[in-house]
Amino acid sequence: MAKLFIIQIKSGTHAGRYVGGHFGGGLVTNPEVQNNPPVNVPGSDKYGLWAQDTAAMKFFEHAIHDAAAELAMLGFDVGITQVQ
Repeated sequence: MAKLFIIQIKSGTHAGRYVGGHFGGGLVTNPEVQNNPPVNVPGSDKYGLWAQDTAAMKFFEHAIHDAAAELAMLGFDVGITQVQ
């Protein structure tokens, strides 16, 4: 079975947020997201930073390090966690 991983920001203004998909705007009906909306990663059209762990993007083992390196190049200190 393939291993899956998520990325979480470890320091700075967005510490604790999860890396998920880029937020394109639009109607948001989830109160939790309304109260703490996602922040798009500056310099990337792929990633957004979400307060909710359910919005975390799941990465396969072969892709996690490239994504983490890309975020590090954009100035983010990240942590990688394996999920079920």
